[in-house]
Amino acid sequence: RYQEGAYVVSFVGFGEGVELGVNQTLVLAVMVDEPTKGPIYGGTIAAPIFRRIMGRVFHQLALARR
Repeated sequence: RYQEGAYVVSFVGFGEGVELGVNQTLVLAVMVDEPTKGPIYGGTIAAPIFRRIMGRVFHQLALARR
């Protein structure tokens, strides 16, 4: 149910691994339920989480192809 002041922020993005020799496009959605720090926007809270996850995913994919 609706609760005033209880926010959910989200960020959806994609990453293409062509530059890493990985011919895949991945889509990732990050949702944070009731964030407590910083400005409450998807770009300031969920986007940095997206960047870290996608960086690790493509790093692992690149290692797997070696």
